[in-house]
Amino acid sequence: MNPPSKTEAEKTSSPLQGLAGQYGEAYNHLVQASHESCANGRKQLEEAYRELAKAVSGVQQDVNKRYAEAYQQYSKAVQSAATKEQPQQEAEQAYRNFADTARGLQEDGLRRTNEANSAFLGKAQESTTASQQQAKEHYQNYLRAIQQAWASLDVNSVA
Repeated sequence: MNPPSKTEAEKTSSPLQGLAGQYGEAYNHLVQASHESCANGRKQLEEAYRELAKAVSGVQQDVNKRYAEAYQQYSKAVQSAATKEQPQQEAEQAYRNFADTARGLQEDGLRRTNEANSAFLGKAQESTTASQQQAKEHYQNYLRAIQQAWASLDVNSVA
């Protein structure tokens, strides 16, 4: 008695078809993992940017407040100088003090803004490095899955 012959459906349902399914599964996992990694990286960058914006805003507010205080002191000193023996010299000294304070505030604001920017760039670099490492790991996992799929194939069963 002869064994029944394979139908077309049975012929196409070969071990190679199982291999294709494993490929598809490995590829879908790669895409999903890559998407999740990108979303996490984006979230990290957005958080770092929010921290930068908050820090810069805080610096600006602090500098503006201190500038207004220095200007008020200058105005009071000029008004007070009008009643002194040498009003011109008193007013000039008050202006020099105000100008020195304003210059110091500008330098301090710039330094603090640069520090905040450096912190942001450091976090952005960390995020980029982590994303690159994750992408490499995801791709290696994909290749391992493909390698395992091929390794499990019995070449004698391929018709």
